[in-house]
Amino acid sequence: MSLVKVCGLSVMLVVMWSHIAHADDIRVMPGEDAAERLTEALILAKPGDTVLISSGRYELTDGLSLDVDGVTVRGEGPGKT
Repeated sequence: MSLVKVCGLSVMLVVMWSHIAHADDIRVMPGEDAAERLTEALILAKPGDTVLISSGRYELTDGLSLDVDGVTVRGEGPGKT
């Protein structure tokens, strides 16, 4: 394998690792402004992040969207979130 290919692969691995190493867990708790906080969490999420929706009731009147690949959205289970 040529030196250029090895260097290219090394750079790619470092970039991938840096995204994983800087992944955040963004926790959203239920409450009066939970829909706005959940929307904000989805907007601010970066690849590798996890948006954790805590157990509770959430009243969502508008749709939610996520335009970033590699983000996990996780609740605390059926009947809990």
